[in-house]
Amino acid sequence: MRSTGGDGERREQRCGEPRGAPFRSCRGQAWGLDYTLGLLLFIFTFLLVLGVLLRTVLVRDAFSDVVRSADAVSEQLMTPGYPSSWRAADVITAGLLTENELSQRKAERLAAMADADYDGAKNILNTKYGYSITLLERNSSLIPIGAWCRIGAGTEQKSVANVARASAYYGDGGLKSLVASHNGSLYGAEDLPLLMESLRSYDLIILEEPNLATAARPYDAQKASMLQEAVLRGATLLLVGNVNLTELFALNITAINATDNATGTSANDTLLNLSGATVDNVAGFALTQNGQERYEPLATLPDGRDYAARFTYGDGDVYYLGGLTGTLTATGETLLNHVLASLEPAFSTQLANCSAVSIPSQDVRNLVQVRRLIAFQGRMVLMKVNIWESR
Repeated sequence: MRSTGGDGERREQRCGEPRGAPFRSCRGQAWGLDYTLGLLLFIFTFLLVLGVLLRTVLVRDAFSDVVRSADAVSEQLMTPGYPSSWRAADVITAGLLTENELSQRKAERLAAMADADYDGAKNILNTKYGYSITLLERNSSLIPIGAWCRIGAGTEQKSVANVARASAYYGDGGLKSLVASHNGSLYGAEDLPLLMESLRSYDLIILEEPNLATAARPYDAQKASMLQEAVLRGATLLLVGNVNLTELFALNITAINATDNATGTSANDTLLNLSGATVDNVAGFALTQNGQERYEPLATLPDGRDYAARFTYGDGDVYYLGGLTGTLTATGETLLNHVLASLEPAFSTQLANCSAVSIPSQDVRNLVQVRRLIAFQGRMVLMKVNIWESR
């Protein structure tokens, strides 16, 4: 709109000003509105870009942390752990190696711990993330870990069955028939060198009155070392009577007469099962504790010596029983028959038949898998360590 003042000058009437009002331009107001809209658009774009950048950085940081955790867990598993002969009751860090080879016993212990307390086992593995560990042959077939196909979270396609443990017997006493009934290998005096060469093939070894050293045949350090190696790698060794291996296991063994009685002391033992039992007229030998790891008396004589005891050695367990004579007071059962019945479960173990394992498919992100080759029973096998972040 145009108007002409009384002096003939022209001016523009804008912004809805009334006629006659002093001239005032609206260009300043339009510029202010454009500035405000531009600023809002800039802030919106900035926040959008910032959000994308932050999300990218955070995701990358989370993934990197999972990668670091996967590497750390796999590195830890490639050690003996701490202590090196760890059990569930005293483990600080869980490793799977013994003598630079995969320990089946340690893998089974870790699988059992993870199955009983999945989150608690994270502390043992020093991770805050989800985890699953599997063992495979070079042809990708799964290696069972006791009754499990994996350690940690996941699902399994499997069946579980009782399978015979490889067992060996040396001697000529009351336990020989039991081992024979379970298709165990029997060794006599002339077969002792063959037994010693084959010890790593057995999960359960029973030496009954072996007399591995006598006055005519002094202590045999080589044979003792072979037994030590077998137990170190996870075998269960039952020694009965005069074994003459004091230099190996530091067993201070002394003879006792047939008038002594022995009283069961342990409620945790499952192999000899002498808890609370009183055995009359025991004969044979007794031992005195001398620093064995996790030593526990199973039956004690009145003078404090132990007629039966157990302790650990490396990944394996050693049981000692002074002899098989005597009668249980409460039942009248002979000690021999009691031990025969108690040993029955020791000849079998549960083993999974594995066909497939899968990690949880839901609520999983930043999945990282680390593969490691590991020596196991004279061959190389593959260990897969899966670590992931839960959503």
